[in-house]
Amino acid sequence: TLFRSEGIGLAGTQAESRAAFQSSFRGTIELRIAALLRSADAAQALGDHAKARQLLKAALDTSDRSRAHLLTENAGNARSNRGVPEQLLTKRREIYGSLAAKRQRQEQLLDQLQPNRRQLTVLEREIALLRTEAALNEARIAELQSADTGSAISEDVDLVATIPAGVRVAEFFIGDRHAWRFDIQDGAITVHELPDAGRVRQLARQLHEAWRSPGRRTDDRFWPSRQLAEVAFASLGDSRPPEVLQIVPDGVLHVVPMAVIA
Repeated sequence: TLFRSEGIGLAGTQAESRAAFQSSFRGTIELRIAALLRSADAAQALGDHAKARQLLKAALDTSDRSRAHLLTENAGNARSNRGVPEQLLTKRREIYGSLAAKRQRQEQLLDQLQPNRRQLTVLEREIALLRTEAALNEARIAELQSADTGSAISEDVDLVATIPAGVRVAEFFIGDRHAWRFDIQDGAITVHELPDAGRVRQLARQLHEAWRSPGRRTDDRFWPSRQLAEVAFASLGDSRPPEVLQIVPDGVLHVVPMAVIA
């Protein structure tokens, strides 16, 4: 059973703890999308095109909901904790407090000229366990919140069906290990895995720095633009060209001036 993490809430956590959990949350979403896409490929190979399309749509919906929830939570619109037992909320605070302290200790060790590798290994293991514990606790809280207030995002909205004819939406998801572009046009969904998520992040940061720094030569600005375009929009021209292209960025792509690469 896939982990239903789209209902996870971040209310009540401090900034550092919130950032730590968002990292774990994104990792869980990335794993879920990868699993759905593998299942879609398997269904396609077996000739079950309806099942493949259903799984592709589930992957797209997972990406959409994760983005919507994080934006909502960051804006301070988290759902009420009414109906959630106090022990779960106390446990949340304790987990995030421990996680923040261990991350701070990890950063202190990494700042040393010769950090103690054994201590770092132990800390990495403890942080990973705390993140898992946090995810499980948040899933339980989210389940109780959903039961009390209902889902924050309607399950009945068909996002693909809302896109007008002649419009193509290129929606990105940039994870730690994987990066995907979902292309939606004329009721169809195609997914392209970008070759290197780390390379995408690197080029996006280079492009951002090139365009925000005054005095840069034109070539210095357009070289990373061309490089990122080749990676992010590979195979975009394989299908019928749209009248309108709408881009939904993700992660580090939010700092990129899309007009210079699209």
